[in-house]
Amino acid sequence: MKKGFTGHLVLTGLFLILILFLCSGCTVFNPQKNTDGSALSRNSSAGVPPLYYDFDDVLIPGELKINNENSFIFKSAGLAAGVLDLNGKVETNSLVTFFDNNMIKDNWEIVCSIKTTHTLLLFRKDTKWCAITIIDNKFSTSVKIWLAPAAM
Repeated sequence: MKKGFTGHLVLTGLFLILILFLCSGCTVFNPQKNTDGSALSRNSSAGVPPLYYDFDDVLIPGELKINNENSFIFKSAGLAAGVLDLNGKVETNSLVTFFDNNMIKDNWEIVCSIKTTHTLLLFRKDTKWCAITIIDNKFSTSVKIWLAPAAM
């Protein structure tokens, strides 16, 4: 087994443990919506259209660029799972609003939201979970989108 592949397996396992931990004690957080229209929406305000990458039901702001080296996607019949690593110059609050609004449009349900120096958004849908982490760095914002099947 390759060293890099083992690391992805460990990260995927840690992600699943995080999901279980959060679901066992997390209360639903209903974030406030920005009513002034300044936040990103399905039509990005910066003129760069949002895209669907490997996950066909998780819309990504066009300002975020994928880092293929740190992304890992598993696909089989009817299933896509893994992690997308993205970076860009986007404000954290705009990203939170963007994901809150667009995940609901793609039939995701918000489970919880944790906002500190590192933001975590947790969504669920039918047979899968999605966790989005947002870290505001000095010169850019780092976003990781984890998608995993729900335990049956």
